Amino acid sequence: MALYPVSMSDWKPYLIAAVTGLLIGIEREKTHPRSSTMGVRTFLLIALLGAFAGGLKETAIAFSIAIFALALIVVSYFNQTRTYKTGLDRGLTTEFAAGLVFGLGFIAHQSPTLAALLGPVIGVVLFSKKILHRFSHALKESELEAALLILLLGVVAIDLLPNRLVDPWGIFNPQKFGYLVLILAVLEFVSYFFTKLLGEKSGSVLVGFLGGFVSSTAVLLSSARQSKKNPKNLRNSVQSALAAKIAAIVQLLVIVGMVSPTLLYQLFTPMGLIIAYGATFLFYVSRGKGAKAPTSALSLRSPLDLRGVLRLATLLAAILAAVSFAKLWFGDQGTLVIAFLTGLFELHGITLATATMFNHQILDLQGAKTAILLGTGASFAAKIAISWGLSTQPFARTLTLAFFPMLAIAFLFGLLPFLMH
Repeated sequence: MALYPVSMSDWKPYLIAAVTGLLIGIEREKTHPRSSTMGVRTFLLIALLGAFAGGLKETAIAFSIAIFALALIVVSYFNQTRTYKTGLDRGLTTEFAAGLVFGLGFIAHQSPTLAALLGPVIGVVLFSKKILHRFSHALKESELEAALLILLLGVVAIDLLPNRLVDPWGIFNPQKFGYLVLILAVLEFVSYFFTKLLGEKSGSVLVGFLGGFVSSTAVLLSSARQSKKNPKNLRNSVQSALAAKIAAIVQLLVIVGMVSPTLLYQLFTPMGLIIAYGATFLFYVSRGKGAKAPTSALSLRSPLDLRGVLRLATLLAAILAAVSFAKLWFGDQGTLVIAFLTGLFELHGITLATATMFNHQILDLQGAKTAILLGTGASFAAKIAISWGLSTQPFARTLTLAFFPMLAIAFLFGLLPFLMH
């Protein structure tokens, strides 16, 4: 009798199915220890049955086995309902999980990687029952709408927007622009989510940093109000505002890197110095003497309502058009003036416009670098002005000590090449 070697591809699907069945079966048995039907052995056998069916070349036989497995799951459900009290809804989670386990075993031959990935995912979902229930009860309607809006943006950006230049100047690609808005929206929503999740248990630095991805201006305004309401907690207010501004600079680098890695490399030195100084000052403030509140009073609204996203897209497109016109009619000087003026109000918009124009060779490398640094310096100047106008003198004075050197670094690296010429 001839012996045929068994290769790894022959037993790998069965191993994946067995591990998946054991994982899900253990979770189900621990969750429902009094259940008399589907436990670890049943799930293991269902997974192996799926792998056996998936490996058959005869479609009719494989289909018959699938019907048989489905019938077993249905019979198990009705057997279990009779053991429960009348009127008690026991749910379909176990039976649905059994169907998924059979399906993963079935596809383990054609897509072993997919089956190996989905098995642990299903296990995590089942193990996280209490967490998911608490999360769903705590989720607000507006937050659910924001998540659905992100999904809609993803579909629009990926499938519907044209992937070509559509403007006479050859700089506006709707799909790439949609991707940028989508990524910024995801980044802001994730920051909002973690701010809400950790805000009651975390200090002002973490809450301020996460809030900075949503709006560093909103964090500054909130911190300024807190400095007036509770002057003893000055240190916490300063920490929130400074951490938010550092987050805004990090977000700026993300935008530049998405559009032009070459320009990002040129900005590493000045932006790295700005972040390093801000982090050093933040550490110094956090180590200082004074009252220290354990929590932050920062409250941020989700930015992902429909009008908010449309305003963001419209604003970025308008800034992109304004910088293009300034370059066309007034040359590099016009671009720098627009960059400075826009940076007073919206730093990330001018960053996107400048990086896009450099990527399409409308601006040279030095001009793009200078425009972004001037916009960054203008943003720090605006924050200093806001702090003096809306907060207490100690808060404004401390924030000026933090922001003015960062402003000076931006202007120095931005204007030095022009001054040398």
